[in-house]
Amino acid sequence: LSNGEYIIAINAQYKNYNSVVMFIKLDNLGNIVIKKNFDLNATELPWLIRPMLNGNYMIGAVSYKTNNNSPFWCRTWLIEIDSMGNYVNQWIDNDTKNLWPYGMQQTADSGWIIVRQHVAYDVAGLQLYNASVIKLDKNFTKEWEVIKGDSGFDTGLYDVEILQDGKYIVCGTTPEWGTDSAHHFGWILKIDTDGTILWERKYVAYERFGTYSFLYDIDVLSNGDLLACGELRFTTNVGITPIQQGWILRTDSNGCVIENCMVNVDDPNTEAQEIQLIKLLPNPAINSVLLQLDDVMLYGELKIYDVAGKKLLQKNLDTTKLIIDVSGFSKGIYMVVAQKGNKIARTKLLLE
Repeated sequence: LSNGEYIIAINAQYKNYNSVVMFIKLDNLGNIVIKKNFDLNATELPWLIRPMLNGNYMIGAVSYKTNNNSPFWCRTWLIEIDSMGNYVNQWIDNDTKNLWPYGMQQTADSGWIIVRQHVAYDVAGLQLYNASVIKLDKNFTKEWEVIKGDSGFDTGLYDVEILQDGKYIVCGTTPEWGTDSAHHFGWILKIDTDGTILWERKYVAYERFGTYSFLYDIDVLSNGDLLACGELRFTTNVGITPIQQGWILRTDSNGCVIENCMVNVDDPNTEAQEIQLIKLLPNPAINSVLLQLDDVMLYGELKIYDVAGKKLLQKNLDTTKLIIDVSGFSKGIYMVVAQKGNKIARTKLLLE
């Protein structure tokens, strides 16, 4: 703080494996001067704390619960406290499939822009995520929400910055199943004040399948360029050490690493257009599934991947309709990829 004090939000472990959110204020010598607990009688874990325009603080946290007798649920929880740590207000998301507010900023209208992970699939205790960007007004009323990203274990958005014109820059990671390069991509999006995605870009720190590129933090430089940092992870079968390395990425204000790359701006509807080229019936499936492809994919190649990116099936496509035997596959989520030249069709398959 400007007076030399420090504020911290941590989780404190209590009995029955539950934990509470603890607010701590320290003086400039590190002595505790205030300590307050906040609890919803589940497992509460904070992620960040932000100063507010009114002089209060907002803690971004999550409340979740899972055991053998009940399904997994998770709620984003915002706690407004005054400078002495006293409770002022709170917001508990009614949606039980949203995790921590990894990135959170107060907007000029005293509302909030929040980025987080969203539970896309919850099958037999296995959760896969995509990303959520939500805008709340000053009364915690949801104005809009955008859910994006290809479902995966690490898919999510982790930081958000507000531009001078009120638009938003967010960063995170998303997989792209079936590619021949990285398994997970660093991910930057620019979003308009009404939730419209103006552009999105994906980046790789190392061009090789079996690598994971993460962006955790992004800042806007004085000239408008973007500076993001994160990490690069290699799976053990890549054979590169160390398997975890730092990564810094700088782009221009349009997310371009090279000049004039605006000609390659991603179309937000690209994924929907690709999925229309491939259909699976039924989906979810049990023992077999009918694959239907657009004629443009004839004589291409079919591949099926599990959630870890392991290729389980590969065959040439000499017809646009075929029945695939999946009786030997375990229950879960798979990515079905058809490719012919530079045309790629992708969709998810759920096996029950």
